[in-house]
Amino acid sequence: MVVRGICDYCDAYKNDDWQPYASMVAAAYARAMIETLPDEWFP
Repeated sequence: MVVRGICDYCDAYKNDDWQPYASMVAAAYARAMIETLPDEWFP
């Protein structure tokens, strides 16, 4: 499974201001997905 945080469109208005936010939201989403998995999947 791959979760990516998209932070810009690579156009004339590109900047790096959203990269920390995008990575934080992607990490939070990945954690939420993992927490919903059944416990028996993990030994």
